[in-house]
Amino acid sequence: MSKHYLKYILPLLLLLNSCSYLIKMEEQQASLVDKVQSQKTVICIPSNKQISVVSSNSNAVTSYLGAIKKISKDNNLSLTDKFVLLALWQMNLRPDLSSPYSHLQLLHTVNGKSNYTSFTPIASQMTEDDVAHQSYLNGLEYLLIKSQSRYSLIQIAEMMNYNFPKTVAIDSTMENFVRDNQSELKNSAVLTKYYFKGGQPLRAGETLPRLNFSKVISSYFKQKKRTDQTLAKKNTHLFTYQPLNNTATTAQCNIDLNLYQHRIYPIAPSKITGNSFGIIHSNGESLIAISSQLIKNLASYQKTLLLHDKIRPQRTVPSVLCSIEHHQQKSLYAVISTGERDPGQPLYQLITNWNSPQHSMVPVEQLLSLPRRLHLENPSRLLYESSRGDKKEMMKLLQENRVLLHTRSIGMIWMAANFDHQRPAAMIIDPRHQEDLNCQ
Repeated sequence: MSKHYLKYILPLLLLLNSCSYLIKMEEQQASLVDKVQSQKTVICIPSNKQISVVSSNSNAVTSYLGAIKKISKDNNLSLTDKFVLLALWQMNLRPDLSSPYSHLQLLHTVNGKSNYTSFTPIASQMTEDDVAHQSYLNGLEYLLIKSQSRYSLIQIAEMMNYNFPKTVAIDSTMENFVRDNQSELKNSAVLTKYYFKGGQPLRAGETLPRLNFSKVISSYFKQKKRTDQTLAKKNTHLFTYQPLNNTATTAQCNIDLNLYQHRIYPIAPSKITGNSFGIIHSNGESLIAISSQLIKNLASYQKTLLLHDKIRPQRTVPSVLCSIEHHQQKSLYAVISTGERDPGQPLYQLITNWNSPQHSMVPVEQLLSLPRRLHLENPSRLLYESSRGDKKEMMKLLQENRVLLHTRSIGMIWMAANFDHQRPAAMIIDPRHQEDLNCQ
């Protein structure tokens, strides 16, 4: 058969195969609302005057809460102080994604308002005095100063050294990173010492030593003192999105969701990922964050287990962060969407579902379980969570005359929710990622 005919036949076969597969995937007649009620979205509610914490490592969350309990006996910690302790602890848990050079994005919700801040490293050639690149530490220092904390970053670091465990077990995500990058890690004697045992790469459950946080932060301040470099780039801008002819929700996001109304999709070359973590108080105040780092030339940070690019910080595509106010439900959500080439699409669909008459008063934990779609280009195709959908919706999508492909899971959305006394404040985690994020 000639190549001329193949270019027409192959897409047709792909479409027919995906259509038949999708139809077989869903024979149930239950409505979407009935189905989502059986989904197990993680909802984490802090006890009265207490906190709940989200992180990727369940053992590390337990150790963090134990350390906070000890520290709080002699120190009056604000929620920002506790968040900075959590953020520093992330450097031990995910040194690949939460290093001094990482891009840090966060939403701080207090008194019914969310504030977005992004700290990005200055992407220039590395020098000995590289404070301008240390956006992660810049961001944590900024938070303490802005909140008028009674503690400095070095004092917080000292609390870490005295109260946190001397070792921490890595999880499966960190195991995957070590396995996938073992060749580069082995090129460094320093990193080999940390990431290999008996000549084998670390596995989930095996431990890394606790960082000397005081030493890391002291070095940061010494560099800062002897240089006049500009610090990390700080961005606080949010775009407003309110669906046409609907006033149920208003969103403030770090990307312009209005693009999706015009079918403009800012699709990245690869999946946007990061290390998610956050904290919420029973009074509704919360700080949620995600850090990311792209390493092309892997190296140790100051002979520690921390990782960075030895030539220059690589630019990462940001995850999507939004503050969403639901006027009818009188609720406010600080939301992070990540884990896809275009994480704005799942978030846009969530808001669209909220604004439909049948879902306007449906609790958000049920909406998170609804099936998602992801439009991709080159070639044009639509990924769909068919196992979460019903036959009616699948047939509607098939009538759009485009390649429709099944996928098990699209994106990861999690949030801090403030319900204005109707319900207690809570962390809510995407049911698709119960194993990736832990909440206590």
